Amino acid sequence: MVASSLINDMASTASSSALQQHLCAAVISGGKRLTKLTCNDERNRKWGNNTPSIHAEEAAILDYYGKDVFWDKKGGWCLKERKIKTKVEKG
Repeated sequence: MVASSLINDMASTASSSALQQHLCAAVISGGKRLTKLTCNDERNRKWGNNTPSIHAEEAAILDYYGKDVFWDKKGGWCLKERKIKTKVEKG
């Protein structure tokens, strides 16, 4: 269960978003927030990759996984774990 204080914090953060869509996201486990609260962002580069914008959910996931994420032209943002597993399967 997510605490009402977290929901209130997310609503407050979302309302302060500079973009038209006032959305907020965070990675939550067991009712506890594991990442900072993030909003939609107009950024167009992340680790050297062009993106039209960063959605709040995407920003929260990138914040949580950090450099364990890479950009794949076919699959978009992926965990490095998947890349390693694919290499092992191919031999």
